[in-house]
Amino acid sequence: TAVIREEMLIPKALSRRIVADLARGEFILTFPGRTGGLQLARPASEINLLQVIEFFQGPILVSDCLLTGESGCPFDQTCPVRTRWARLGATIHQELDFAIVLTEIFLVCLPDALQADLCRDFV
Repeated sequence: TAVIREEMLIPKALSRRIVADLARGEFILTFPGRTGGLQLARPASEINLLQVIEFFQGPILVSDCLLTGESGCPFDQTCPVRTRWARLGATIHQELDFAIVLTEIFLVCLPDALQADLCRDFV
């Protein structure tokens, strides 16, 4: 975590919270102690960006009007813009769900040494 924290300029306290949240979301396993560390809870190819974003932020909505019955808009079901928002939201959802997995992010964002360590067993 220290190498990632330094590469990404993440303060130590924030990285601890991120690690705790990722463990709570069952994305990583943590092993305490001097010889402890972190490990992905499942292969990187099985963890997509949508899962991570929705864990931290909740469902991705392009517009509040897509919230079923909660928008308060009198044109809720007849609005021509709402259907376009829904289609755009579905496209974003599909891209994040099927197209972007952690393996791809590792290969782009992490230093070569970390890529080898993280991706070796999880591709």
